[in-house]
Amino acid sequence: MNPSAGIEILTPSDARWRTLFDRLPLERQDVFYSPEYAAVAAEFLHKDGRPLCAALETPGGLVLYPFLERSLSTVLEGSGVFASGRDTTGLYGRNGSIASSDDPALLAAFHSAFAAWCAANGVVCSFDRFHPVLENQRWAPPGTKLTDIGGFVVADLTRPAPEAEAAFKHSIRKSIKKAEKAGVEVFSEASTAHLDDYLKVYSHTMQRREARDFYYVDPAYYRAIAARLPGSFRFFYALLGTEVVSTELVLVHGHYCHSFLGGTLREAMDKCPNHLLKREIMRWARTAGCRYFLLGGGETAHNSIWAYKLGFALDGDRPSFIGGKVHDETEYARLRSELERLGVTHFPGRFQFYDRN
Repeated sequence: MNPSAGIEILTPSDARWRTLFDRLPLERQDVFYSPEYAAVAAEFLHKDGRPLCAALETPGGLVLYPFLERSLSTVLEGSGVFASGRDTTGLYGRNGSIASSDDPALLAAFHSAFAAWCAANGVVCSFDRFHPVLENQRWAPPGTKLTDIGGFVVADLTRPAPEAEAAFKHSIRKSIKKAEKAGVEVFSEASTAHLDDYLKVYSHTMQRREARDFYYVDPAYYRAIAARLPGSFRFFYALLGTEVVSTELVLVHGHYCHSFLGGTLREAMDKCPNHLLKREIMRWARTAGCRYFLLGGGETAHNSIWAYKLGFALDGDRPSFIGGKVHDETEYARLRSELERLGVTHFPGRFQFYDRN
């Protein structure tokens, strides 16, 4: 397809996706928009869909929009509801379109072309979780329902470490000293050499939090990250004596370092190993050239997990937007009506009300 004539729909195996990703300004690149991340996430986290990227390149710039295309019959399997269409949703992490410039004509051309593709392919609706630093909700298509779901903590790594650490909440600084006094030590590596230790702590944490099945990830997922995203990940470990008691996997690209998956053993929590671990992640990220450490939020808006993360960046609270766009109003309404009529469990407060994830 001639890129100037309309959008390209790319798969992760298309070299064109990586080529266009690399052409974005560095400040607008992030790991979640790369084809390698999409391929791994779809293989292990989103087995019910196909990872794609809608791309438009014109003389005025380019737009990339990675997404997961799903058959609604698969998503609604077992519900008794007939559905012949499709939907799109974001891969786990940050989503939405990324543009090389804020040119309104470029964005309008992309949205028009993508809407035409959705109509031609029976896409009923689309859902995204937008990037809190890039604030790409401002590039969402007309008619998108935007919702701020609560705080998202981002630490500014351009501040010198001594200044930033002095600005940690008092209780965080106190906990770091407690961890140091207890003898907690931190190491990190860009390999899966200590994956068994990571999995032990992570699994313990998911059980303690009664996490959904989605978060119990196949160990092969981490090995795939190591093999296919070299330079874009790092495992961090906190040791108490010889035992790993807190862990974190961070994803990194360009200006952005993400707190991705991790946990802490319950019996070690009084020694505050995760407090020290996060400080060391931030120190490492600075040396890696990152400008932002995205700690994230909590399962619900401004909960205790969010408050803990905010302690590392008291001025770092940002909006966290999600967005939904209906492409086929009639079918969208029919699906909701059918679920209600049949008494099938669904999630009326969610934009994609039929999806438990």
